[in-house]
Amino acid sequence: MRRRCPLTSGAGRYVLRWRMRTGRRRAARHLDALAVELESRGWRLVRYYRPTEFPAALPLLRVYAGRQGRDVGMVISVRAARRKACDYVSLGQGPPEFLIACGNAKAAADRIDDRLKHQMYPHTFPHGSGQRS
Repeated sequence: MRRRCPLTSGAGRYVLRWRMRTGRRRAARHLDALAVELESRGWRLVRYYRPTEFPAALPLLRVYAGRQGRDVGMVISVRAARRKACDYVSLGQGPPEFLIACGNAKAAADRIDDRLKHQMYPHTFPHGSGQRS
């Protein structure tokens, strides 16, 4: 007789759905806090984590400069980390790149601001300089 996995049975499915929903809400809260900081710095944003507008599986925040968004930009998401913590990560063509731990939206906005300015003006803003203007 085949045994069923406890996480795919009735109660297990409920627990997984609940964890996914609460994790999505938590990620949206962190991305909202980051969006406020980035908007105050003049970056343009597209929020791909609102379930009514964009029912995407992964909560994403697109940050860009320019009218079309083709010039300079990056996609940010929130990933679970150890001990009920979470991290901001940059998504691109390779594996997700760690930016900073969630909880300090201002520091995350500083790091993203530095990276985008470096992409726009590589000789003026050295990558990883850590200096704020």
